[in-house]
Amino acid sequence: MSHDEGVRIERLGRVGRIVLDRPRALNALTLTMVERIHAALDEWRHDPDLRAVTVESASERAFCAGGDIRRVRENTLAGRHDESLRFFTTEYAVNALLGAYPVPVVALVGGLCLGGGMGLSVHGPFRVVGPDASFAMPETKIGFFPDVGATHVLPRLPGAVGRYLGLTGARVGAADALALGLATHACSAADLARLPGLIDAHDGPLETLLRSLAPADALDQPGPLSAVRADIDRVFGAADLAGVRDRLGALDSDWAKETRAALDAASPASLALTDRLLAEGRERDLPGCLAAELDAARTTIASPDFVEGVRAVLVDKDHAPRWAPMPTVRPATTADLDAIFAIRTSVTENHLSRDQLTELGITADALGAAIADGPECLWVAEVAGVPAGFAMVDTDDACVFACFVGPEHEGLGLGRLLMERAESALLADHPVIWLTTDGASRAAGFYRRLGWTAVADLPDGDLRFEKRR
Repeated sequence: MSHDEGVRIERLGRVGRIVLDRPRALNALTLTMVERIHAALDEWRHDPDLRAVTVESASERAFCAGGDIRRVRENTLAGRHDESLRFFTTEYAVNALLGAYPVPVVALVGGLCLGGGMGLSVHGPFRVVGPDASFAMPETKIGFFPDVGATHVLPRLPGAVGRYLGLTGARVGAADALALGLATHACSAADLARLPGLIDAHDGPLETLLRSLAPADALDQPGPLSAVRADIDRVFGAADLAGVRDRLGALDSDWAKETRAALDAASPASLALTDRLLAEGRERDLPGCLAAELDAARTTIASPDFVEGVRAVLVDKDHAPRWAPMPTVRPATTADLDAIFAIRTSVTENHLSRDQLTELGITADALGAAIADGPECLWVAEVAGVPAGFAMVDTDDACVFACFVGPEHEGLGLGRLLMERAESALLADHPVIWLTTDGASRAAGFYRRLGWTAVADLPDGDLRFEKRR
């Protein structure tokens, strides 16, 4: 047996056991824990004597309440982004392993199973729940988004239930989990505790063993979701978030009121990101979803909403977050750029003053000419109606010509939004696009995180970056 802080790695005959054992924190996952789990799975994956791997909890209160998000917030405030990215990278690698493991994985879920707990349970072939099991992905309430492969699992639930659960963070009990397919089998709390030994002693198919433990009345009492399934499918089948709210507004039920309250309490930016990732996730496999989630996590953990949401829910626990206004991107005008420079207070790396832009040939006249060339040459990002940044491209030369975000609006993901719009416009017509920036600036790291590749050193320390279709 190997026992590291928060997790026990054990062998019981032919069964490998991963036992979460951090009860005071409801088994919230730390970097050390996910590293240990990954190492155990890697060691066992080709063991011919292994019958199954169980993922279980030493506590009856919780299977796992998610990742140690308070620590991630502390890292953000202290500038320790590498540690947080190590955590998410390793956690998502564990999720991917569980989803394609060569040995049957049996998750034994009793009590709370939130966030990262779902990532440890729902990707394997056997998800056994005790009577008090409770699943949820409540990330939008803390300025984050459903991750750990949830953007693969939720879109594949019946009807619009996955979108409802992902946006609202609503909890699902054992009966609903079975009905939806989040759980595959049920048993008593006593049988849940002795299942590793039963699996070791069983020579037939695991399916036969797990069926034999099912309570006779396991599906006799439908879960609460069954009564509102029709409303869920209608409301969350809307084309967009505005449509969801419109359809909710037409209902006067207790469920509708609770759902409106849940959406109102969530970060607007998290809702928008979640909705997009869930829609895209329906067309991705699990590794593809995890890769998209890691990309989104890099930006989200540095955002003001994440810092504020974790503060409100997990640190101060006042449950009164002050969310940042939602950024938007639209075609720009020269008047927008006048407003952007009017609110500028300082010059920092990759944030160019008006004089510096003029030196580069980016003048009001030049911008006006660019706008006249086509509506996709220049965009402005705005926050609460106030212009906060812009991106400009040269469509003839396949070059991102300029990207600017005012320092007072850093951390909102505006640069990513603007660059996505610029890249989309250019890649539609060019197989290879490019840009240049100071190789020593923060911008160089930003472009690398967005998937750009440095291909050439230029005079004066500049780098040329390229991206291919």
